Amino acid sequence: MTSLPGNTLLRTQALAGYRRLLRARTKLFAGDTHALAESHKAIRSEFLKNRHIPGPPEQVAALSAEYIKMIDEAEDMMLHGIVRGELNRERNVVEVKIG
Repeated sequence: MTSLPGNTLLRTQALAGYRRLLRARTKLFAGDTHALAESHKAIRSEFLKNRHIPGPPEQVAALSAEYIKMIDEAEDMMLHGIVRGELNRERNVVEVKIG
């Protein structure tokens, strides 16, 4: 089994994380086209901002590992840590669907 160079492996992990975040936002904001568009812009913006990490290879690897961990945490929060509700004007309450 051959190992990938560190840079290629980090890139692969980052791109996989990007796709996971996009899928998580699709589940979180299903039916809300504005939130879907804005969340896509925000995720893309953050990835582009952190696209090139300057510094020695050890520093780049450490910082990249932190970014990958933040991606994992953001995905988990989007899938499990946010509850959405809709206003029921007839009953004047916010209805929340859990699970």
